[in-house]
Amino acid sequence: MSTAFSSITAVQEGRKNDALCTVASHAILFDQCPRGDTAAAVQALAKCPREMGLSYPANAGWRLRALGKGGRADIIIKDFRERWATMDSVKLNNTLQEGWKTRSDTGHQWSHCAVAPLYVTYQSLAGIRPLEPGFKRVELRPQLADLEELEFIAHTVRGRCIFAPR
Repeated sequence: MSTAFSSITAVQEGRKNDALCTVASHAILFDQCPRGDTAAAVQALAKCPREMGLSYPANAGWRLRALGKGGRADIIIKDFRERWATMDSVKLNNTLQEGWKTRSDTGHQWSHCAVAPLYVTYQSLAGIRPLEPGFKRVELRPQLADLEELEFIAHTVRGRCIFAPR
């Protein structure tokens, strides 16, 4: 039995397994689900039950990318709106904090690796992913969920890619 499958089974049975978020994400992203069946892993990542555990913000991109690969842009957008945009560090000084819960006047870091939302937006929402080194071939698979508008310029080694689908 694969680690991903046994971890998913643990959550379905109500047993705690903090590694599930990363394990399930990697199983989807690196095609490690038994018989290619990603449904249980995508469902677990979408529901994100307390028993599953959640990676800290800098590593949360694994879950979001896996949800994107599983076609769940709606959950990514919901997570950006409800979990990321409501961080104290975002509201108070426009940065991303190290952990999901941060307190003032402590050793908690208020300005951490803020790249997860950027590369998830680029690869999973806009769906711009290189299929060969140097962007020789590119996949374009936009998944905007309920976003009415998303525009940006992606700078690649082959030049600018202007994204403005609607």
